[in-house]
Amino acid sequence: MFVLLIKLVIILFCFGVLFSGLTMLIAYSLARAEYAKPDFETPLGRSYPAGAFKAFVNEFWVLAWMYASYPFGFFDRDREINRKNLDKLPPVLFVHGWTENRIFWGWLIRHLKGEGLRRLYTINLRPVDAPVSRYRDQLKQRIDEILALSKHDKVLLVTHSMGGIVSRDVIRHYGPQQIERLITLGTPHQGTVMGFAAPGRAVRDMLPHCAFLSSLEQDENIRKVDVHSIVSVHDNLVAPFVNGWLPGSTRYAVHGVGHNGLLASPDVLRILRSLLYAIPAQAPASDEEAKTAAESLDADSRRRLQAKVREKMQAKTQSVDAPEAVEPKASEALEPVEKPKPKAKPKPKAKPASKRDTKAKPKPKTTQTARSTKSAKTTKATAKPTRRAKADAQSAPSDPKAKEQAKKSLMSKLKKES
Repeated sequence: MFVLLIKLVIILFCFGVLFSGLTMLIAYSLARAEYAKPDFETPLGRSYPAGAFKAFVNEFWVLAWMYASYPFGFFDRDREINRKNLDKLPPVLFVHGWTENRIFWGWLIRHLKGEGLRRLYTINLRPVDAPVSRYRDQLKQRIDEILALSKHDKVLLVTHSMGGIVSRDVIRHYGPQQIERLITLGTPHQGTVMGFAAPGRAVRDMLPHCAFLSSLEQDENIRKVDVHSIVSVHDNLVAPFVNGWLPGSTRYAVHGVGHNGLLASPDVLRILRSLLYAIPAQAPASDEEAKTAAESLDADSRRRLQAKVREKMQAKTQSVDAPEAVEPKASEALEPVEKPKPKAKPKPKAKPASKRDTKAKPKPKTTQTARSTKSAKTTKATAKPTRRAKADAQSAPSDPKAKEQAKKSLMSKLKKES
């Protein structure tokens, strides 16, 4: 059993590497074919290989993480997510793409729920593969449920891939009255040629110039909605990537992420925060700047890098011009500073000392006895007189005659005793 599990993991790993690599290569070749006219040879085309490898690695790990956690997407966690979120702004509904579920929004929701001004909701579109028109009523029903729980009469839609097409179908049939704003991530608004290689009924409705997309293009209701379309220059499933921009919408472009990597991109998170909570982010691209969006992003990153290098150079020049004062150590502060002496001629090398010379000479003994005697004398000299000495000094006569009489009396006493 364990061996079979290891084999399954290896097979899935190889499949993920091949899928990400082949789709990235095909998307790149299709982008070159689209921009074979001299536009692709501008920095827009030259910048593509720089982030392609990063997008490939990122896409592989994001896919592995999302599909490994796929079973957790069957559980509705909206109540837990909105436990601390207020209803100050219209609620947000996240709509996933083809063969996905609500767990794919986990990374973005985890970083957006901390703002606490909007309630965040998700949906699971079922079945996994069906015509896009079949999901329309499910999304409309979910919008009505969310607005019944909110004091607002509009909802903001954040969609990925096929979810943007489903949202446009809802707006076409039910009108834009309940939609505050539509934000699409990697949605093939103008179709994707990668759909020809993928089986599925939903994919047929996302082919370029298909009947379903042509009917959506004629819809007038979408022009009454504030639409923001975000694409990745390295999208490996929406090819060419410019098909992810809806005509007439506010356009954004990011680098170094694949189709599913958009759901775990810090750049996309920054744009969503600006659109949901009015936090400044990068400026959207206009219709004329759509083809040079990647070039502008490269220019911004180049400017930031140049600013960082300039700051480092200024710091180095300041440190050279004004060196910091070094505090001397305690041992160095006591030693006087000597002037440098002139260089003397090199002395001849001394002969190696013999064993007798190398023996250590005995150090002179310190005169501890002399020190002790001196200290004793000083203590005697400085010592205070005792009480008995004071009494004898007071009783001793100061007159010389009295002294002689005292001596005579002592002698007479001695004679008597003898």
